[in-house]
Amino acid sequence: MKIIIAKSGLGLGSLASLVTLAFVIARLAGAIDWSWLVVFSPILIYMALGAVITIGILLVLGIGLLVGYSKLTKFFKGRKSDEHTESEQKFIDTGNSSVMTDGASQSEAKKVKLYEEKGKTSRYIDAEITKDGDLVMTGQDLGKLPQEYWGDSDYEFWVYVPAKYKHDVHRVLLEKFHADNPSGANQFEDLKSIDDVILALLQKLYAGNSKAVDQFKDFIRSQGIPAEFDSWA
Repeated sequence: MKIIIAKSGLGLGSLASLVTLAFVIARLAGAIDWSWLVVFSPILIYMALGAVITIGILLVLGIGLLVGYSKLTKFFKGRKSDEHTESEQKFIDTGNSSVMTDGASQSEAKKVKLYEEKGKTSRYIDAEITKDGDLVMTGQDLGKLPQEYWGDSDYEFWVYVPAKYKHDVHRVLLEKFHADNPSGANQFEDLKSIDDVILALLQKLYAGNSKAVDQFKDFIRSQGIPAEFDSWA
């Protein structure tokens, strides 16, 4: 006849409980005269060991989460700086200015500086006609204020007007300039293209103005010309 022996394993917690129970019975029966702290030491040691293991696991998980969050933050910040919107791509500096006539194929962007101030917070404002003929006025703040407000020391903002509205922009800027300067009607005659005239007008009207981007946006929109405003930090 075969005798089947069932094997059963005891966990560390169960073993600690059994040993403690045995110590308690022995203590109550007078077989041992240990202090109650020693009697309950198996279960106390087990509980302390469990607490140490739990704290260790939580610390490892916490460190892992912090490292993962740091990597994700750097990843998304990198994507934010790399993945510009379509309108933002239109104002990236692509080179020096070139002379062209209206309607010709433009191979390079034209750009003029409108404002520059350096300090704890520096501001730079430029106007540009892109290779596609779009008009973009861009501003950039660097330093203390954008760091305090946005958590990033570089804040950029811009107004974008599509190329198809170029003649409308030329017309309203010229009207505004003539209204402000009645005697300056002929000073743009030597310029060879509408792009050159627009940039020259922007210099006359907004050079040295730290709020040029906002004022240009408001003026263009007030004339019924679509102008897109956007920013990123």
